Amino acid sequence: MLAGKGTALRSADSRESVGTPSSEHASLSRADARRRWLKWGSLATLVAQNSSLFLTLRLSRAAHDDAYAGTVAVLVIELLKLGAAFALLARQLEAGVFRTCVDLWSSRRSLIVLSVPALCYMLQQNFLFIAAESLSAPALQIIGQSKTLWTALFASTILRQKFTFMQITSFGLLFGGVVLVQQEDEKSAGLLTAGTNATSTQALQEGLKAAHVLGVTLCLAAAALSGFAGIFLEKVYIRKGSSLWALNVHLAALSLPMQLVAMVRSDGALVREHGLFAGFHYDTWAVILIQAFGGLLTGVVIKYAGNVLKGYANAIAILTTCVSSMVLFKYLPTALFMVGLVTVCISTVMYAAPPLEQCVPTGRQKVKLSESAERDSMCDATFEMNCVREDSQTSLSDRMGSPGKQQAR
Repeated sequence: MLAGKGTALRSADSRESVGTPSSEHASLSRADARRRWLKWGSLATLVAQNSSLFLTLRLSRAAHDDAYAGTVAVLVIELLKLGAAFALLARQLEAGVFRTCVDLWSSRRSLIVLSVPALCYMLQQNFLFIAAESLSAPALQIIGQSKTLWTALFASTILRQKFTFMQITSFGLLFGGVVLVQQEDEKSAGLLTAGTNATSTQALQEGLKAAHVLGVTLCLAAAALSGFAGIFLEKVYIRKGSSLWALNVHLAALSLPMQLVAMVRSDGALVREHGLFAGFHYDTWAVILIQAFGGLLTGVVIKYAGNVLKGYANAIAILTTCVSSMVLFKYLPTALFMVGLVTVCISTVMYAAPPLEQCVPTGRQKVKLSESAERDSMCDATFEMNCVREDSQTSLSDRMGSPGKQQAR
């Protein structure tokens, strides 16, 4: 009997030992499949999110006679960001509402410093809503890419950051592309205006030109504010190792009272007469939701796809926005506009590409290119649209060998 039991136990152990490697292999296969799904799914979603943001923003400002107050939209965006960041911080701390509030209160001394980037981000969003009234969706997105130039400028002057030759070349291409786009966007819109309203007066044309200049100026200012705010946070706050979700909560909490003042001063009469949500349509709410939660997507893309593929996704998003504008808004881009668009796309890909020496392993550097690119691009350098990644605890300036776009909030 004992011998029989011993034989049975040995056979069971042998079956367990044989089954363990196969189960581990199956588990790894499922993990790889999940990672691949997250990689390509997040990239596709990023393209859709980046393109739809500017399309819906332009649609919400141009498709309705009853214009909504952009300051109200920004106020709602900040409220949603505050709620999302607070929930994520509570999840990180594994705490309830009260303990999370206590943790936030313990770091209240940083609020004075954070008021500077909070003001920058608040102005940035308001400027974009105003610029969307006079600029096309492709122009908004392409001119908005100039935040890469502003971030590089501030990183070089404030953080003494050095850039590779390819990155410097991409800056030149980006500058040239943005100049072409902002000059040709007015002509592209003018083709449509001339075809649909040939009796337009000279005064109307001059008014449209002035509005276009204002839109370009505000879009460039928004990009500059975004770049400065990201580098400011990198310089005085991020390196302290504080919780980045707590940073998001503080930024949103500081932005709310400032945005409330801006709403009362700019659109107080409209709100009192027609209500807080006057002029809000489905596309307005779409813009708000994309702005409030779309930034969370970038962390997933950086983690599972890397910054190189993210650069390609941004370029595809720009092309998608242009093609969609031709269909939705009957937008007629000129040849030089398309040249500028392609130039900006190329510069975006070049900016995100890893240095050449990282692509060719030598000696003991037997690291796969995909692994190297992923390791070197674990975080955006310029903080784009308004969400700080939870896991980027190390200095951004140390990882700007393959920088991307800003995601500070």
